[in-house]
Amino acid sequence: MFFKCVKSGYSKSQLEFVHDGIMSPNGLSSTIANVRRRGLTRYYKLYKIFAERVRRIKAGNPANIYPLYLRLWINIVK
Repeated sequence: MFFKCVKSGYSKSQLEFVHDGIMSPNGLSSTIANVRRRGLTRYYKLYKIFAERVRRIKAGNPANIYPLYLRLWINIVK
């Protein structure tokens, strides 16, 4: 089984990752779980970068008032 991708937005490395997972003994179910896990890892990494940026801005200008949800998120990430 091979995937061919032309201008679809999927990277070659991701397609190779999916292909290797399908060909493994665990099959497609493990591939889907791995893709979801990688996506969540990236999602939380971006959240952490965002919270760090907000924290630095807040430290530089303490008079600036942020919405409640940002204040809660900053306290959770600390």
